Amino acid sequence: MDFSKYIQLHIRGLSGQATILKPETFRKIHTPNGKYGFGWSIIQYRGDLISIHNGSAGTFFSIMVIHHRKKRGVVVLTNIGDYPGNRAKKELSKILIEEDI
Repeated sequence: MDFSKYIQLHIRGLSGQATILKPETFRKIHTPNGKYGFGWSIIQYRGDLISIHNGSAGTFFSIMVIHHRKKRGVVVLTNIGDYPGNRAKKELSKILIEEDI
């Protein structure tokens, strides 16, 4: 599945729209139990809930970020697996999630 469609699916579910899962299921996935939901880190950022899922296999970095209130999602993929790649995905996702588009 394309990452943009995957993140849109989660945003629709969090917005109360039934998709392949019930909205309640998406809310449960993105509700923190401590710091984590089901496969997602959930943080408070400037008073808003943000869901984050990232990963790496050593040769790349990826991050998906969902801003709950803004109903905005960001996917950043890099093909560099060292410090510059990790920093780029963090900085770019932060800029894109904060930007008022």
